[in-house]
Amino acid sequence: MISLKLPAPYAGYLFHCQRVGMGMVFVYSGCTKLLRPADFLQNVYDYQILSPRMAFVMGGVLPPFEVFLGAVLVYGILVRVTAIVAIGLLAVFAAAQISVLARHLDVTCGCFGTDSDTVGLSTLVRVIALLAVGCWLAAMDAQTTFEPGAGAGPLAGQSVRNA
Repeated sequence: MISLKLPAPYAGYLFHCQRVGMGMVFVYSGCTKLLRPADFLQNVYDYQILSPRMAFVMGGVLPPFEVFLGAVLVYGILVRVTAIVAIGLLAVFAAAQISVLARHLDVTCGCFGTDSDTVGLSTLVRVIALLAVGCWLAAMDAQTTFEPGAGAGPLAGQSVRNA
């Protein structure tokens, strides 16, 4: 097993940056879909994976869920649980993109609403990179605790200790 040991202040700083960054990606992604729901629904249909009824449900449920998931990550609530939920969601996204690539469909990924790229290697790498961040967040949250009131932040002497 590969172990990444960073000095305590930097591990905490990196953890917070990754958590907030991933949360912001989910909030942005969900908001772009909420602004143009018909376009996102068409993206879901284009994947040709779900029945029309399930695609309609997914098109309505997924954007607000992404916003909620991202907000919970940004605020740092139940980070490990939230990261595990994000991992599951991203794994489904990766599987859907692999399915599209295997069937040689020309589909817009829909990741960021109408500003999305066509499903390809770059979109799959992006999802896999987010999966890696989610795995790291879940692992780090299980190992790292932050002592409240120990400073203004990791670079200002915030205390981080390994459990």
